[in-house]
Amino acid sequence: MEIRKYRRRIGSAIVVLVACMSFAPVLAIAQEPWRAGAKPSFLVATRSLADPIFEQTVILMLPPPTNLPLVVGLIINKPTAIPVHKLFPSAPALKRHTETAFFGGPVELTEPSLLLRGSRQAGEVTPVLEDISVTIDPASVAALLKDPQPASDLRVFLGRAQWTPDQLHAEILEGSWYVVPVQAKFVFSADPASMWRTLVGHAELQEVNAPPGGADDAFALLHFAPALR
Repeated sequence: MEIRKYRRRIGSAIVVLVACMSFAPVLAIAQEPWRAGAKPSFLVATRSLADPIFEQTVILMLPPPTNLPLVVGLIINKPTAIPVHKLFPSAPALKRHTETAFFGGPVELTEPSLLLRGSRQAGEVTPVLEDISVTIDPASVAALLKDPQPASDLRVFLGRAQWTPDQLHAEILEGSWYVVPVQAKFVFSADPASMWRTLVGHAELQEVNAPPGGADDAFALLHFAPALR
């Protein structure tokens, strides 16, 4: 009888501990996408994130800026209605592009950023994944837009998302974001409207199937709590 009471108390204590931790999704706790040398990552908004700007967003995290203590990313699943060739009518790189610009985030909306796929690059760019590169530098953006033979794929983003490392860390811990590995096929997806549903579904499935004793100790405690009651 005493053993049962003890087990119940331990089980209840673990559940309370996990609840108080407001544990983040399994995939998020083990990774910090703003660290130098971190593998390319998406931030995927969880279903509980109700912010009108960031809800249902997929953000491509960029390599950490060397001159600023900030975490930077581009929202890649929110196309606007603005054709890129109308934004930059004299840009040779956009003459044959019929797609629209993307909303990259609420910071510096008047400064465009470029994502490129292909080995040919006219300006200073930062590799992200395989043959995908990015630039948020205004001078490099201008140089690339003047190139009459640009990369095989090019997307224009207006604005960017930006945090301090502590701010993003807190948002991940409160359960606002999943951190998932980048898949190149999503970066230039022809169907951005379905991207969030696909990625959040995969992230939730991995969270449920994550084995106990892995990187997420909070999940492991929650998993074993019923056995201790």
